[in-house]
Amino acid sequence: MRQPRKAGIKPGESGATPVVRYFLSGILRCNRCHRGLVGHRHKQRRTGIIIRNYECPPSDRGGCGGTPISAPTADLAVEEVPLPGPPPRPPLPRARSCSASRCRTRSAITRSSRSAWTS
Repeated sequence: MRQPRKAGIKPGESGATPVVRYFLSGILRCNRCHRGLVGHRHKQRRTGIIIRNYECPPSDRGGCGGTPISAPTADLAVEEVPLPGPPPRPPLPRARSCSASRCRTRSAITRSSRSAWTS
């Protein structure tokens, strides 16, 4: 049996809504029950405007159902926080100086390597 098409959607076109990502889900915390807030969206009946919020999960999912926070406001506040720069590099180890009796000079090294090749 054929399913009826939705009005205004041609065959082959997707009727899916765009994916909205809530980057702070699980990071923001409820001030009552301390559970991670999750992204939620709903449409206002009068105006038809889509409202995006971070909300505490309902009580049947382990939360309290409270603490709505505006998603655009929270996302913007986090974007404005400066990130720390890269950690400072540790200083390079200094070359150990050695006395002439323990170390060979460069000319002595080159002379010994030449004599090894010539013999």
